[in-house]
Amino acid sequence: MKRPIKRRFLHPFLATLLTATLLLVGCDSGKPDPIFRQTEILRVEVEPSPVPIGDTATFTCVIEDSTDEQFEFTWTIEGEGQTVTEGNTLQWIANVETGTYSGLVRADNGSEDSLSVSEDFTVEVVE
Repeated sequence: MKRPIKRRFLHPFLATLLTATLLLVGCDSGKPDPIFRQTEILRVEVEPSPVPIGDTATFTCVIEDSTDEQFEFTWTIEGEGQTVTEGNTLQWIANVETGTYSGLVRADNGSEDSLSVSEDFTVEVVE
């Protein structure tokens, strides 16, 4: 006499689970998720350096950013007030005594979900 074949529930369930897993893995585009970098100030360039008294210096804020196109730059120089520019440069007339002056530039893209970044710099004024 032949024995009846027992059907097992587990086997079809595992086959279905394996098939579903393979389908989901196979749908991956293979592309990595985009990486959004925080804006970074690489350096502040001062030209000419040193700056003769009465001459005009150009400060340039060099930034690295992957997505933002517009920034507001706030420049502060020791003994002077703040100056806001939409571009990354500032023209400054050295109407001060000789010496080394501290400066700070802050770059802000205006987004509430992004932090502004800042960088210290120095400018030397000579006769």
